[in-house]
Amino acid sequence: MRDMSLSHSGIAKDRGADGTEVPEYLQPPAGMSSELHNVNLCLTSLSLRIHANVRWFDKDDFDVTAARRTAGRLVASIDELQTLIARLHEKSTTMSGT
Repeated sequence: MRDMSLSHSGIAKDRGADGTEVPEYLQPPAGMSSELHNVNLCLTSLSLRIHANVRWFDKDDFDVTAARRTAGRLVASIDELQTLIARLHEKSTTMSGT
């Protein structure tokens, strides 16, 4: 989680979870933080669902219905991630003026 602290000049500085200043080149472009957060949420969702599906496959009494349901949710998460990435691409293209 990032902390916004004021520098001596009164300009907000990004700080990482450990309290150290985040270098400017690692900071997201202005207006992109919430979109990047949404992409991270989708990636987290994908990871959790993939692990859940692996657990379904690893069970001695394999539950095909549960695995199919989880696979469907994985497809939905991938679709959502693709939509977010397309939106980010469109926004970055608009911001760069190309």
